[in-house]
Amino acid sequence: MRSAWAVAALAPYFLVPIWALADVPVSLVAGVFAYPLAALVSTPRALWRRRSLVLTLFVLLCAFLALSAG
Repeated sequence: MRSAWAVAALAPYFLVPIWALADVPVSLVAGVFAYPLAALVSTPRALWRRRSLVLTLFVLLCAFLALSAG
């Protein structure tokens, strides 16, 4: 069984930018996006391409939130 520490350690790095950029209820958006993204990035034996894709999608999400808020 995989330890949850890696996901718990990475999730705030996804959570804080979403908090800063979202206009909708923060807990809903943060929970829906931050923890699954952290789980995908911290998956053992994941290819760097997959991790890069997840991080790219996160940056696009942040860009979308920033542009829609402004």
